Amino acid sequence: MFFVGPWDDAVMFARRVREEFIEYTDETLTLSSGFFLAHPSYPVGRGINQAEQNLKRAKRFEYDNKRKNAATLFSETLAWELPDSDRIGMEALLQQGERFETLI
Repeated sequence: MFFVGPWDDAVMFARRVREEFIEYTDETLTLSSGFFLAHPSYPVGRGINQAEQNLKRAKRFEYDNKRKNAATLFSETLAWELPDSDRIGMEALLQQGERFETLI
């Protein structure tokens, strides 16, 4: 799936797609995401290539003998969730960002 939009809407959309995907597959499959941020005048074709590279990075992500189930955003690749870990995952970062946004 490929979509274009404001970066925060794109991230929240991917998050929602992932939630629905987990519910539908009962967590038997994973979902990785590759985001690419660009100026509105940036050529879409080049953006697709960059997003694909970020998706490949997310699919290569490995943590605790598990692969994929990650997202690459702002040149960082993180697992969507890292339960029982001292590391933070993408979902926890999004929740933290929402709390900051509420405070501001």
